[in-house]
Amino acid sequence: MDMSSSKTDDDSRAAIMALTDAVANLTQRMNDMQLVLSNITDARMPPPVDRCLTPEEFQCISDTTRSGRPNQRRDVIDTTWFTERKVEPRSEEFSQAVPNPWIQHVASTSQIEVFDGDPKKWPSFIANFRSLVHETVSSDAQRLAILNQLLSPKLRNGFSGLLANPLMYSEVLQRLHKLYGDPKVLARSNLNDLLSLPLLKSDRCGDLEIFFFKVNGPVSMMKLCGLTHDLRSSALLEHVISKLTPRMNERWVSFEATLNSVPTLETFVDWLQRVVAEKVLNSGSASTKSSASVPDRRGPAIRTTVMPVTRKRQCLVCGCLEHKLKACPKFNKMTVMERVAEVRKRGMCWRCLERGHRMRDCMSRLLCGHEGCMASHHRLLHGAPNLNDFQREVRTVTESAQADCLNCTDVGPATVTGRRHEIVCAVVPVIVRGQNKAVKTFALLDSGSEVSLISQRIANKANLAGLPHELRLRTVAGETSIQARRVNCSVSSYDGSTEMLLYQAVVVPNLHMGTRTLHLPAVKTQWSHLAEIRFPVATIAQVEVLIGMDAPLAHRYYDMKLPQNPNKGPVGVLTPFGWTVIGRLPEASLGPGQRTESSWIRRHAGFDDDKHSLERLIRLSLDVDPLAAAQTPGKVTPEERVALDILEATTKFNGERYEIGLLWKNSNVALPCNRDYALRRFFATERRLLKDPDMASRYIDIIEQYVRDGHARKVPLRESGTAERVWYLPHHAVWNTQRTKIRVVFDASARYLGVSLNDCLLKGPDYLPNLCGILMRFRMGRVAVSADIQCMYHQVLVRPEDKSALRFFWRHPGSECPPETFEMQVHVFGATSSPCVCMYAVRRAAADNQSEYPEVLQRIQRNMYVDNWLESFTSETVAKRACMELKQVLARSGFHLRKWASSKREVLSGTPPQDCSEIMMSLPPGCDSFRIHGYDYRRAHETRDVKSHC
Repeated sequence: MDMSSSKTDDDSRAAIMALTDAVANLTQRMNDMQLVLSNITDARMPPPVDRCLTPEEFQCISDTTRSGRPNQRRDVIDTTWFTERKVEPRSEEFSQAVPNPWIQHVASTSQIEVFDGDPKKWPSFIANFRSLVHETVSSDAQRLAILNQLLSPKLRNGFSGLLANPLMYSEVLQRLHKLYGDPKVLARSNLNDLLSLPLLKSDRCGDLEIFFFKVNGPVSMMKLCGLTHDLRSSALLEHVISKLTPRMNERWVSFEATLNSVPTLETFVDWLQRVVAEKVLNSGSASTKSSASVPDRRGPAIRTTVMPVTRKRQCLVCGCLEHKLKACPKFNKMTVMERVAEVRKRGMCWRCLERGHRMRDCMSRLLCGHEGCMASHHRLLHGAPNLNDFQREVRTVTESAQADCLNCTDVGPATVTGRRHEIVCAVVPVIVRGQNKAVKTFALLDSGSEVSLISQRIANKANLAGLPHELRLRTVAGETSIQARRVNCSVSSYDGSTEMLLYQAVVVPNLHMGTRTLHLPAVKTQWSHLAEIRFPVATIAQVEVLIGMDAPLAHRYYDMKLPQNPNKGPVGVLTPFGWTVIGRLPEASLGPGQRTESSWIRRHAGFDDDKHSLERLIRLSLDVDPLAAAQTPGKVTPEERVALDILEATTKFNGERYEIGLLWKNSNVALPCNRDYALRRFFATERRLLKDPDMASRYIDIIEQYVRDGHARKVPLRESGTAERVWYLPHHAVWNTQRTKIRVVFDASARYLGVSLNDCLLKGPDYLPNLCGILMRFRMGRVAVSADIQCMYHQVLVRPEDKSALRFFWRHPGSECPPETFEMQVHVFGATSSPCVCMYAVRRAAADNQSEYPEVLQRIQRNMYVDNWLESFTSETVAKRACMELKQVLARSGFHLRKWASSKREVLSGTPPQDCSEIMMSLPPGCDSFRIHGYDYRRAHETRDVKSHC
């Protein structure tokens, strides 16, 4: 009994030991599996490294230089791990945990994009490499092998020697970081992305989202690099805003008005992100895509209505929230010129008096309407002469400027004829009634025209009388102005059921409508929906009235007959004047001989007056003499219109000189502070002057002469920070190798942050006559005379608010005093707008004195090239009188003529010697040759000699 009991106990003890060993082995295997799973988890999501920054590291991250560039100690990417060394595990440890340690990295490293050397991709690449490779792979040899596979072939070949040695792992990372991870390189790359930003295509959600990503990426990287100065650059912000569509620009202007601080690029990105989010929310694109693949299991639909809440905008003049600018008592009490100045100062639209867009982009179609004015400006601005000049082609300021008061009308109807189909417009029979006379004809209902047109023949037959009117024709070739007349008449249907008034219709010589006819049987046979209606069949050439949208009731449709496919057939419409057919017709429906094989655009109004007659065109084509050919004014571009408006608005005469503003492309342009850049350029100029004492002496004399003559002034310290728009101009000396005189040129094309002063200025209209024509006319007369204006650019003052954009630094070369700030009071040589401004001032001086000296203006327009006047005359008496008149007219406006030269000394008998050309004074008696514009003028030999210096 005792023996059996002990044997049972032993068996139980053995079973328990076996079970314990099995549990231990199972626990060991579970621990091994847990280790493998933890390694894989750590490879995909490495744990964050928590450590406190030392004061030195925090200082490196937070400090930036005053210029906005990151501190030299600053490193955006942590590179301390490049040289970290881990204790590599033994090979048996790998064999116990994972049979093949490369298996756990294949999936993770395949998700890393291959690095191709783009600095913008370096931060994300090195961060992924650290998380998925460096923190999970223990061997430098394996890390380097993976890095080799993650580099592009170009980089792989460039680092082939280092990638073959596992000991060079840290060296490869450090070299890659120096090449592509430098904060300056990252900043420059992202800044270039913003400068090359494309235009926003549309306001659709997809285009806005793409535009947001293209802006947000560089801005976020610049913020990471610590470029706070560039993020606050108003010029860079203005450049990005200029890429918006007009509607988005208006939204930004409205948002900007609510800000209490100066907007930055970060502000713009936050605003754009909210706009994109709003677009995505309203578009419902995500729900549409998801519902396409999922069965419809929705419950009752809930329909919501979004009510926009509009924040009251304050009046731009008085700041009141209770009324708009149009109802402002203060604005209404101003004179017309004061209103115009206020509108221009605040950058408002001439048409609707709102901010954020120009008149050409205005959505409003309201006309002035004051006393019958059909111009596109607001009625509160009616009567301002500058507006009329802005809306017209450029004209020289003469006594004929009174004609500018005529109203202008834009006529834009046109017909496009295709290859395979013909587009038929609404042609209806009408009766035109005038003074006790009625004429039957056909009319075209044109909803694309702003004005109604009547042919000259119908107007004469109906005894229609009216006042002269200037008609502007706008076509693909440009704009032209034609003199026409306006009449009032009535048009009615044949049965007399409808009659309406055409108010201020324009009479034109003829309407060019083509020669199309409709083949009525073919139309009714092919299109059954038109079989039961009666409509007129007329040759399009019989159409002699065009009814535009100034008679809107004429364009009503009472009934319509549609084909089965409205896009491929004609439509019958019942108008106030009866049935007609509109839409697309195939060639078979046209009359015989009316098929077309090409496309063209017709202008409906034609003018066959003497000025455009065939005889005159033939005469002009045969006239090959450029001197006798009449000069026709060129087309005026929108930029030239803006420049002309600025010239007219800012030109003032103070009794001695003219004062004209700079021709800004945008009245609200904000220039970046280029003070440091201008100082560096000045120090470079100073070093060159110190190497050449003779040039330095003459340079000093020129600057001091500027100050003595009032062309420049020193800016007091109290005024250094008060101007709104400040730009510092670098300057340097240029000289002609054939002369000893030097000229100081202000470099208005110098760029800072991608912006230069010339980029912000308009060139203006071209006032230069043909130089070849001037030189040829200079040879026509027996007596030749030439002169030039002394320092022409410096005789035209700059308006006070623009002078701060013409500042520069100066001190005597070698002086220990800091450079002082000076400000030009006149237009400078080197600015894009200066030639146009100064030549406009010279012509304005002649125009203002035209009543006393009527011939001077034409002499300047035909024979003055920039500041040089060259003309020839038939006798000495005529030449002396012309010289005296020109000298007196220009002297009244501060323009002094000097360097007089003539082929006859008698002409310059009364001219002071100091005003005569040095060459003229040195010529021996009886010699009639002198040098002008690079030519040696020899009257006796009838030659012009050109000297070449090789």
